[in-house]
Amino acid sequence: MIPTERRARLVSLLLLFSLLTTQCGAEEQPAKPAVVQSATVRWATWDLNSQVEQILVKQFRETYPQIEFKRESVNAGLDYYLGKPPAPDILNMDAGYELNVAIQKNQVADLTEIWTQTGLLDTVPASIQKLSVRDGKQYYLPIGFGWEAIYYNKQIFAQYNLTPPKTWQEFLTVCATLQSHGETPLAISGSEYTGNYWFEYLDLRLNGAEFHRNLLAGKESYTDAKLRRVMETWKNLFDQGYFIEGRMAIGDLYAMTALIRGDKGMMHQAKAVMVLSDTYSFGQLPLPFQAELGFFSFPVMDASIPTTEVVDPFGYIVPLGAEHIPAALAFLTHISSVEAQGLMAQNEMVQAARFAPARTDIAADRLTPTQQQAIDMVKRADDAVMPFYYTVPREMSGMVEYTFRHFINEPKEIDEFLQKFEETRQQLLKKGSLGQE
Repeated sequence: MIPTERRARLVSLLLLFSLLTTQCGAEEQPAKPAVVQSATVRWATWDLNSQVEQILVKQFRETYPQIEFKRESVNAGLDYYLGKPPAPDILNMDAGYELNVAIQKNQVADLTEIWTQTGLLDTVPASIQKLSVRDGKQYYLPIGFGWEAIYYNKQIFAQYNLTPPKTWQEFLTVCATLQSHGETPLAISGSEYTGNYWFEYLDLRLNGAEFHRNLLAGKESYTDAKLRRVMETWKNLFDQGYFIEGRMAIGDLYAMTALIRGDKGMMHQAKAVMVLSDTYSFGQLPLPFQAELGFFSFPVMDASIPTTEVVDPFGYIVPLGAEHIPAALAFLTHISSVEAQGLMAQNEMVQAARFAPARTDIAADRLTPTQQQAIDMVKRADDAVMPFYYTVPREMSGMVEYTFRHFINEPKEIDEFLQKFEETRQQLLKKGSLGQE
């Protein structure tokens, strides 16, 4: 799983962006305050020191002075909080495997009324809504999202008259062209997370979202011929020499900086032109380096398969085991409103990372081109899924990381790779840890 401290820094910046950019329409009418008794709301947050969250609390208490807040850091999985009553009243979390299990066990509150009252049903892209809807109800409140995409050096593309490819054949042509000019087409991390993204995107583009979800839920075998095709396609890129050498020593940020040319050689590392990565890694770059890069959606491989994007939403849930659910729901209603999200924030903090708001009813002139491109990407998508490691049980995550890293650094034994996953799937099915929708 992505470390908690990585999540905390990103969600703090996300909230700043959300508060900065949302447009306050004059015709918007604020929701009438709910009748809520005095309470001290426990809030388990990714960022205990978030000034934005403190501002939100202060603003909320102008309407609800009888509500106090006790904030604590998230330092464990959802099952820990739900299994140790009383649960927090508000909990920051991802919309992945653990949330699915909690919904099935009827452990989290239905937030559909908040979605309806604050306009989220009309303004959050349908592909993102699918991540947390069950039987027509919403149990998760997204504030914004990060995304995965192929980042590229704009100057190098221009130098060789290349444009972002839309199809897989166009992508292979770009790789071959770059290689013919002595450029290494692709960087990849062989020691951290982002290298895994190739597996999930190749599966989504070759086999579709339904197969991918069923695979991660334990309903499809990893020895299926469809997965062998995924691995053979990935291996072919290595065989062509398209990926950077020395991958074992390359982390996520290192893979991203391999694209940079404005470092004037100071980083002393091998260079590449493209990398499949995420907004967190991109956001770690200094702003001048960010300006060198653009991004494009993973190319289409089969036009008959609906397009799915991998996104990483950030948001909140309300556990049903909480003591002050009415107060928690009132607060989430407040922070979902256009009014609350119209607060001003620091531009410098916003520019430190790249993500987009969950709401799309924001004036275009308040969005950067990167953010607008991301919103357009998910609006065009037919579906969305969470990153691989959020959608499998924690018992599987360690094996996932080790097995992926081994293949990335020695891309040889496809059958061995798939068999390792299949053995783990069978073990987790016997334990009852898989099979969740």
